[in-house]
Amino acid sequence: MALNVEDFFRKLLFARQLKIHEGYLEIFDTPYVLFPAESFSNLVDAFVKLSGKKGKVKIYEEGIVIGKTIAEVLKKTTASQGDELMDAIFKVGGMGGWGLWKIYRKDDSKKEGIVRATNVATAEFEFHFKKKKNPSCHLLRGIM
Repeated sequence: MALNVEDFFRKLLFARQLKIHEGYLEIFDTPYVLFPAESFSNLVDAFVKLSGKKGKVKIYEEGIVIGKTIAEVLKKTTASQGDELMDAIFKVGGMGGWGLWKIYRKDDSKKEGIVRATNVATAEFEFHFKKKKNPSCHLLRGIM
């Protein structure tokens, strides 16, 4: 069942699964950090510039850890599995500025697919397009 990000956000608030404490935000009992997308993008770019290709790989690998953590939290709190779990991850990601993700093709037997992300906050800035011809976020690739 597809649900838009705003409805998902409202349901989290209603179910008391989105909490704002003094000093941090919590979704499904997991603390989150928010800061400007431009700052995040600059931080990642600086890390890659200092570390080169190894930096891109490390960011991707950390994305995998983040994705697994989010999936485990969502499995535990929503009992979601399969496509329903992936949809929940997309919704939480959309709330976090990761953009709108859509599956275009997937092959469950090969555990692979094609996903397109649009409206990604870190890729929407003019400064970003001046530096890169093809925006790509290794962290989000890893999470997916």
